[in-house]
Amino acid sequence: MAVKTEMLPEDVVIATLNRVGKGVRLVDDHRLAKIFDDASKNGEGPFRDFRLYPRYEFSRLLSETLQVLDLAGSIRRENAAQRYFGPSEHTLGEYGKSKYDQLEAAERAAVDKVANQIKQIFASSNEPR
Repeated sequence: MAVKTEMLPEDVVIATLNRVGKGVRLVDDHRLAKIFDDASKNGEGPFRDFRLYPRYEFSRLLSETLQVLDLAGSIRRENAAQRYFGPSEHTLGEYGKSKYDQLEAAERAAVDKVANQIKQIFASSNEPR
């Protein structure tokens, strides 16, 4: 009998950023938190713990996860004082793909949906600088 291991929040975000792909400039703000919150409403999905704090439109788990990924080198911030970031080569490569591949089919579908929403919402942030 196969045992399913619980994925860490970092693994879920890495899998998602792997699907977002290269060249996407993200912002750690209410828009990103809202995408994860909307996905959290499916109580069985990989995003179930990323709910917003109701009063502040803030996801502690998402913010803490991004901090860990920044320290680990899985995302690259443009500047420590700015909230703009993107996935690192590590996340875009085999490591990120392995995290995505560990998900079940329904979870991969949820990750793909969130990744597509992220690409759509942050398209205006991706203008050449």
